[in-house]
Amino acid sequence: MPRLVTFGCSFVYGHGLPDCFTKEKKVGSNPSKFAWPQLLADKLGHECVNLSHPGSGNFEIFMRMLHTEFAADDLVITAWTFFPR
Repeated sequence: MPRLVTFGCSFVYGHGLPDCFTKEKKVGSNPSKFAWPQLLADKLGHECVNLSHPGSGNFEIFMRMLHTEFAADDLVITAWTFFPR
């Protein structure tokens, strides 16, 4: 099955959506199932691999990309954050 692989910060992660918090109201370890990457993957019939993390700057996003193994049929979307971050 082809994958949708996404990188980014809290917007891609789905921070603020109800299912990405722990019971202690802290950021959970899994991205939201209601974030746009999962919704897009569902529409496309792809597996969603959301490798974003809240608070990530562009350097961290880039390093995550460099350390990810991709398959030939992966669809990759990177959402860069604002420059000073």
